Amino acid sequence: MTKINDAIIATVAVLRNYLAEKFSERSPVVLANQFLYYANGFPRLRVAPDVMVIFDIPQQP
Repeated sequence: MTKINDAIIATVAVLRNYLAEKFSERSPVVLANQFLYYANGFPRLRVAPDVMVIFDIPQQP
C-alpha cells in the first residue's frame, strides 16, 4: 500500500508543477483524497475523486 501512496503523491506533485508552469495565469490548485461537495447544505451529495484540479482560485498570502 505504501508504494501506491508514494506513486499518487509523486503524480500529484508532477501534475501540480506542470500546471503551475503551463497555466500560471489561471492559478491552478491540485487536490487529492478530498471530498467535493457540490450542493451546499447537503453533505451526502459529494464525490471523492482521486485527484482534482481547480482553476481560477485567488491566491492568498
